[in-house]
Formats: sequence, structure tokens, C-alpha cells
Amino acid sequence: SNRGACGIAAGEGGGGAGATRLGVAVECNIATMDKDAILGNKTSVTADGFTAEAVMKDVGGDKTHTFAAKATSGSSGGDTGIAGSFALNYADTTTEAVLPGTASINAGTGDVVLTAQNTSTSTVEAKASADSAKTGVGVSIVLTHEPHNPKRAVIADGASPLGAPAVDVHATDRPHSTTTCDGGPTASRLHRCGFPLVTSCGTHLA
Repeated sequence: SNRGACGIAAGEGGGGAGATRLGVAVECNIATMDKDAILGNKTSVTADGFTAEAVMKDVGGDKTHTFAAKATSGSSGGDTGIAGSFALNYADTTTEAVLPGTASINAGTGDVVLTAQNTSTSTVEAKASADSAKTGVGVSIVLTHEPHNPKRAVIADGASPLGAPAVDVHATDRPHSTTTCDGGPTASRLHRCGFPLVTSCGTHLA
């Protein structure tokens, strides 16, 4: 199956000369997902082969989970312009194909196949633009976090796949992350300050 979670936020402040203008945008995208193909405990199966797959679905050529958080802020006019953007993307995904230790399979002349597959993209973007006559301050912060995201295909200790001429256990993980952080103020006479900050962390287990 393919899943996605995306969020977009925008904030803008404007005004005439002599004023202070503030634009703020905050976007937090938090997504959790479990995709499992697990044979039940104490289950016995007799068949000509056995397959358990937790894989990506082809939806018009798309085989990707998509996550995104985008925040855009702006301020214009006045003597002082301040713009701040914060974008957070938190994606916690689990993909498992498991034959538990209490299960038994008699696959006859067929193969036993366990497959876990995950392909994902994360896009995190924060942009701040402050356009003012004297002082412009733009602050952008981007945080992207993928806490553990296990992908595993497992035949647990104690499980008994019998008869199969071949046993194939396969897990793949293909994450892709893009971050954009821009604090770009403009001021015609005095001060221009931009503060981009990008933080990305995550662990992938297969």
C-alpha cells in the first residue's frame, strides 16, 4: 500500500511606511504507519507454497509513500519587516513480513517467500521573506525526524517451514529526503539578517 501525509502553511503581514510588519507560518506534519504481513501465532498452514508480502502498491506508476511539510511566511512594507517560518516533518513507518516462532508451514513443492518493502520521500521546506524600508529579519527553521522505521522480513526462531525447495526472505528500504531552508530578507537602507536552520535525523533498520 502507498500512503502519504502532507501539510502546507502560509502567513503574511503587510502595511505602510513607519510600521512594523510580522509574518509567521508554522507547519507540523506528523505521520505514523504500520504495514504488516504476519502469520498468526500457533497457525498451521499446508499448501503448495507460502508467500507473505508487505510491499509497495503500484498506483499509476507510483510506488512511494510521500510525506511533506511546507511553511512560507512574508512581511512587506513598513520600516521593519520580520518573517518567521517553521516546518516539522515526523514520519514513523514500520514494515514487516514475519513468520512467528509458534507457526508451522508445510509448503509442499512450493517456495516460502517473505518480503518487506518500503520506498518513501520526505520534503520539508521553510521560507521566510521580509521586505522593508530599514530593517528586515527572516528566520526559517526546518526539522525532519524519522525515529526508527524498521523494515524487516523474518522467520523467527522456532518456526518450521517444511518441504519448500527454496526459502526467500527479503527486506528493502529506500528513503529519500529533501530539505529547503531560506531566510531571505531585503531592506533598502539599514539592516538585513537571515537565519536558516536545518536539522535532520533518523535511523533505518532492515
